[in-house]
Amino acid sequence: MGIIFRLYQASKDVEELEILLKEMKESCQDNSSSQVMLVHLWVVVTVLGVLYYTWRFFRTRLLKSLTHTSTSDTVVSGELVPATTDDAGSSTPLPNPNTLPNPITIPKPITIPKPITIPKPTIPNPTGYGVFVANVPTLCRYRTVNQLLKKSGGLIKFIMPRRRRGHRRYGFAIFKNKDYERRALMLNGHVLTGPRGETPQKMVVEPAYKQVLIDDAKPKVKPPVQNAQQHGKPQILGNKKCVLKHYNTKGYWVV
Repeated sequence: MGIIFRLYQASKDVEELEILLKEMKESCQDNSSSQVMLVHLWVVVTVLGVLYYTWRFFRTRLLKSLTHTSTSDTVVSGELVPATTDDAGSSTPLPNPNTLPNPITIPKPITIPKPITIPKPTIPNPTGYGVFVANVPTLCRYRTVNQLLKKSGGLIKFIMPRRRRGHRRYGFAIFKNKDYERRALMLNGHVLTGPRGETPQKMVVEPAYKQVLIDDAKPKVKPPVQNAQQHGKPQILGNKKCVLKHYNTKGYWVV
């Protein structure tokens, strides 16, 4: 107990503690039980350190709790307003809620409009002519292309014949017809066909829109309007069965 009391007194002064440690070290060297004394010394120092730091920790917590309770309520303009304390312990009263400014209105998020999808422009046909691959043996019944253009009454605008696959001849025909997609032209009783003999899809339309061009070389068949028995009956015209309705001035049979 004497050693503990001396250590407690020496803890207040560093020089006394050094002197005490030197004396204990010298005595331990002489004593046979010096190792036991050193162990006791370190145990005592450890216990004292733990007690000291524990007391310091609880002391600071107690002081903070006391200062917080003493400044928890402060009077501001006749009303109790809770106060806040910072780390240093100083209390700052909160502002009066009655004197607070207007709350900040958060603006609504901007809604980005969807991009406008512009439709692709449809390029109009400026000339109103339709291009088809025509069967040249059907078109070239006349000796010259000019004769064929003249006989067509302006329906066929341009023909460019060409030779392919030996003796078979084909060519392009440009028809002066704005609504050519709805119509099919029959020249000399033959439907204009493609290179392989098929009818183009644009020319396969309703029979009411078909036009038949009568060949001037053949005798023209007058429409049987006066004969009631033949009117409205199928007539054979250029290997095609057609019901003749009326005959126009340009030489077309409308079927």
